[in-house]
Amino acid sequence: MSATSSTFWSATEGIRDDISEIQALGVDMYATLEANDDPGEIAELLIHLQGKIGTVQTRIASTIPAMQDIAGAFDAMAAVNGKS
Repeated sequence: MSATSSTFWSATEGIRDDISEIQALGVDMYATLEANDDPGEIAELLIHLQGKIGTVQTRIASTIPAMQDIAGAFDAMAAVNGKS
């Protein structure tokens, strides 16, 4: 696997892992809500969840243009090789 492919997969897997973590945080928050309807505790969980969502949003926003650049470079290379 090329360095570009490895980096692409690594970035994609990292985002997948972040989204899985957000899902788990949501499940934990809901379980806490069912077991203990303490608004302060739920608010703390929501703050943590919001922070993780913000981190992932930033990561996705940075990853999209980089991946679009890679896709453009692949298309340009295919055109040079007469395969477009």
